Formats: sequence, structure tokens, C-alpha cells
Amino acid sequence: MAPYKTSLLPLLSNDTFLDYLPKVVKVLNRWKISYKVDTSGLAIGRRYARTDEIGCPFGITVDHETLKTDAVTVRERDTTRQVRVPLKELGILLHSLVNEEIQWSEVIQRYPLVAVQED
Repeated sequence: MAPYKTSLLPLLSNDTFLDYLPKVVKVLNRWKISYKVDTSGLAIGRRYARTDEIGCPFGITVDHETLKTDAVTVRERDTTRQVRVPLKELGILLHSLVNEEIQWSEVIQRYPLVAVQED
């Protein structure tokens, strides 16, 4: 059982991305989803690896596209596949995943896949 259900990772640790984090935190708190924020300067792939190691099943990334569209990237630990999810749908989606009301296979059919190179 992971201590956190998701990690919250700004793509870069600069004010542009850090200023967006409270919006995501508000959603996670509203849905009572435990999370760990990692604003270290490490590459995103290394931060994913850190949260994978502690068993965190999902990762949320705030990136350039988020700032334009209000949609975050959600990454599933076991498959490492990522989808783009509108912030307004994030809470119910994660709640449903955490409570096993839906499976990741359903999520990747519902939301657009994101092709990302991890280092």
C-alpha cells in the first residue's frame, strides 16, 4: 500500500510551473487524494523513478501544455503510459482509479495518450 496515491511534479522548478501547483493541490485535497510534491531540480524521469520506488501509482505533471489548456499529464506507474486530463476531471478520475472503480485500460481509451521521452 503506497503512502501516497499520486505525485505532483512540475516539469521544471520555476515560478511558471510552481504557481500552477495550488490549483492541482486544491483538486486533490477536495477529493481526499494523498499526494507528494517534488519540486527538486532533478530531471522529470528521475522524479518519476523516485515516486515509483515508494510505490506511488500515479504521477501528475504540470507542463507547458497545462498552462495553455488547463490539462495535466497523468502517468501510471506500472505501464508508464501517460494521458492528458483536464483539471476539472482530475479529481473524479483519480478517485475512481484509487478506489478501483475503473481500470487504467479504460483511462487510456478515454483520454489522449501523451508521447514523452523519459531520461
